Amino acid sequence: MNRSLRLLLIASSLWYLGEGLLGPLFAVFAERVGGDVFDITSAWATYLIVCGLAYPIVGRFVNQSRWKFRVITIGYALNTVCTFSYLLVTTPHQLLLVQLGLGLAEAISTPSWDAYFASELSERDDTFAWGIASGHTQVVSGIAIAVGGMIAKWGSFHALFITMGCISLLASSPSVVNRRRPVVLMSSLPTATQRAWVKRGRWSNTVGRPSGSLRVQISPSGLLYSNTGWM
Repeated sequence: MNRSLRLLLIASSLWYLGEGLLGPLFAVFAERVGGDVFDITSAWATYLIVCGLAYPIVGRFVNQSRWKFRVITIGYALNTVCTFSYLLVTTPHQLLLVQLGLGLAEAISTPSWDAYFASELSERDDTFAWGIASGHTQVVSGIAIAVGGMIAKWGSFHALFITMGCISLLASSPSVVNRRRPVVLMSSLPTATQRAWVKRGRWSNTVGRPSGSLRVQISPSGLLYSNTGWM
C-alpha cells in the first residue's frame, strides 16, 4: 500500500474518530438545547438530505479534476469549522444549521476521497484495500462512540466538542502534506528519451487508463511524466 493510500486512510480514520465521538449522544445534546423528537429527526434528516443532493453536484464539479486531494482538504476543513460550531449551539435551529454544514462537508470530501483512493489502487490488492477502507471506519467509529460516552459522562459536552474539533483539524493534516509531484506530457519528451525510459523500466502501464496510456514513475530530476497530461 503506497504513501497516498496510507495518508487517505489516516485522514479517514481521524474523520470517523471525530464524528463518532458524538454518535448517539447527538439526541441527548439536542434535548439539552431545547430540542424535541421532531427537532432531533429534522436535524439528522437535514444532514442526510444535504449529503444526498450535494454528492452528485460536487462529483460533477471535480470530475476528471487533478485537484481531488485539495477538495478533500476543503471538505475536512469545513467539517472542522462546523464541529467547533457545536460549542455555540443553544437552540434547535442553530443545531440544524450546523448539521447542514456538516452534510455539505461530507459531500465535498467523500466523492473526491473515493475517486482518489480508487485511482491509487493496483489490480493486485484493490479488493483488499477497499476491505480495509470499509472495515476501519466501523472499528474506529465503534471505539469513538465508547470514548465519546466516557468524555460526556465524566467530562462535559463542551469538552467533547473541543476534542472532536481538534481531531477533525488533525484529519486535514495528511491531506495537506500529500503533494503530488508535477506531471508533464510524455509527448513533449524527445523520442530518444522516451525509448530510454521504457528500456530502463521506468514506465509502467497505468491501471484503469485507456490502452497505450503510459506513465513514468519517477525521473532523475524527481518529476513524474505521463502522456495523459498534468495530474
